Amino acid sequence: MTAAGFAFAGAEETKARTPGKIEERGLPRMNIKILNARMERREDKSYMGKVEVEVEGHKEPYELTIYSKSGDAWEYSLHFLQQPGPEEEILAFEEHIENDDEAFDNLVDAAWDTMEHEAE
Repeated sequence: MTAAGFAFAGAEETKARTPGKIEERGLPRMNIKILNARMERREDKSYMGKVEVEVEGHKEPYELTIYSKSGDAWEYSLHFLQQPGPEEEILAFEEHIENDDEAFDNLVDAAWDTMEHEAE
């Protein structure tokens, strides 16, 4: 899976995602707890999902909205779930999912697994 996106506190901006594992960049891992996830297949056959998460040590939970035209390349936006929190925390989480393929894929998979898959 690939992803592109960058957003915080309600704003959206897209940028290229740097692939690889977080350990290769010397950045600390984050403990992420998935609170809720959902995905739907839209009439145009694209996919839209939302994943609500808590990150250990962060004051506020986040909502990651994901979108894909075909289910392989993903765009996303990241927002605080309920109320704004520290900007440096959401930026740190953004950097984490941008640089850790496994962490991002786990979030996409959590939403994907909730979808009723139809035979094609």
